[in-house]
Amino acid sequence: MDNNQLPIVTYEQARRLKKAGFDWPVYNSYYFRDEENYNLEGNAYEQDVDRHLPNNPNSSGYYSTHYFSAPTVALALEYVRDVLDVPCAVEMLFRADTDGVNYQGRYVWAGKGEIRTQAFGRYRDAASKLLDMILNEL
Repeated sequence: MDNNQLPIVTYEQARRLKKAGFDWPVYNSYYFRDEENYNLEGNAYEQDVDRHLPNNPNSSGYYSTHYFSAPTVALALEYVRDVLDVPCAVEMLFRADTDGVNYQGRYVWAGKGEIRTQAFGRYRDAASKLLDMILNEL
């Protein structure tokens, strides 16, 4: 993945998103062979729909057992906020003492209050960790 492209969820995140009901159409999917053999198919940055699965891989039949939708982390977090109703965000932290910028994810979970990730040097790392933490709550 180039640095100028949005990161795609990991295989494990894609599996957990499917269990959480993620069913939005996306261009990428993971094809499952067995626990150690899977591959990413499609290209989220290429809008030629004819070359990709026309329907969401999380549908029924063969696709329901062998494919997992692989959205961008940003789209997965949008699903978490808008559909699963989990307030979450990645925020920038500026530290004057170190003259650096870090990013930290945070979300609110019923009964636990606000939960934060550790600080990361890159936004994409904080967003992926935030998604992992929320999916672990489900």
